[in-house]
Amino acid sequence: MAGAALSATNGNAPLTPEVFHRYGYQHPVGSLILPATFCWITMSTNLSLFEPAATPVYRVVGNPLAPDIDASLPKAAETVEIAVQKGGLNLADRRLYNVLLAHAYPSLLERESHEVCLRDLRGTDTSNHRVKQAIKRLQAAVVAYNYFGRRGKEWRSAQLLGECSIVEATGVLTYSFPKSVRELLYSPEIYARINLKVQSELNSKYALILYELIQLRVHNQRHWKVTPTALMDLFDAENSLRRFSNFKQRALDPAVADINELTDINLSAAFEKDPSTRCVETIIFTFSKRKARTAIGGERPAKDAAVDWRAALKRELGAEAYNSWFARCSLEGNILQAPSSFCADYIRNNLLQRAAAILRLDLVVIAAPGTIDEAGQAIEIAG
Repeated sequence: MAGAALSATNGNAPLTPEVFHRYGYQHPVGSLILPATFCWITMSTNLSLFEPAATPVYRVVGNPLAPDIDASLPKAAETVEIAVQKGGLNLADRRLYNVLLAHAYPSLLERESHEVCLRDLRGTDTSNHRVKQAIKRLQAAVVAYNYFGRRGKEWRSAQLLGECSIVEATGVLTYSFPKSVRELLYSPEIYARINLKVQSELNSKYALILYELIQLRVHNQRHWKVTPTALMDLFDAENSLRRFSNFKQRALDPAVADINELTDINLSAAFEKDPSTRCVETIIFTFSKRKARTAIGGERPAKDAAVDWRAALKRELGAEAYNSWFARCSLEGNILQAPSSFCADYIRNNLLQRAAAILRLDLVVIAAPGTIDEAGQAIEIAG
């Protein structure tokens, strides 16, 4: 961010630590006195003075055990980009993992283990057998987290589920996540918001995996390039699909079709070939978000749109964050207009990915016309 603005509305107001934290920044040494009304601070050199004050609290939306169209989970990038090293996971296993994670999420750091009734996990089955088998596979599967080594984060190998037990008389499952990954699961730096209703509609594990991979990128990218080998690893493709023609026909093409039909993502795949061997060396995905929906295949009623987006942001982000940053915004299509350039900058740098995921829109944030000119004389703080 090239600069930031802080407002002082009551005369000569000191920028105390409390003021800085209110706007999500750490306070530099000492305090600053700004002239009356509104002033701009342009940080020309030492940007490290202004760092995010705290990790935002991410939330599960809706009831993961009975998901509606808005039920969703913030899933860390490192747990989306995983490669199964031992064991194998099918579609039901991956769905179950997301539901168990969403159910445990509010108390993930406070509690060593979590409880849920098996009847809430088995759907229409009258037996617990399939759920038990899925739990065993999740315990047995050893995965490499952070497959692409994002931002220099450490490579990590661990189970997906830790110790589990079932009381047969009550049908209650007690489960846990490996201690080494709990903080990562709870406070992701980058995450994909996984719609739990959508995951229940997808028809293959490849479609669910690809959906998560694209959700991770769709709010700040339009294209993603990946090698066939890397995508096969992420897809947990069996040996019979390691030949690209088989992989494309049986895994990739059906997954792309599923996502286009059943989610709010427009997705296509193109292929770059090595000129000498004519083998595909790069897969290029192109994607964008469609308009928000109230149900799979249905558009939101226009008359409820203003109420819907405000209610969704307030519910997901909390009343304090909504009132501070979005209450005075307006939304037209996918254009979110903020009341000031500072507000627009803050939303872009801190809340855009989350807001876009909540609203399922390709959000563009702009400031109301004239806000910079009305801000007053800029004050430059040299490093």
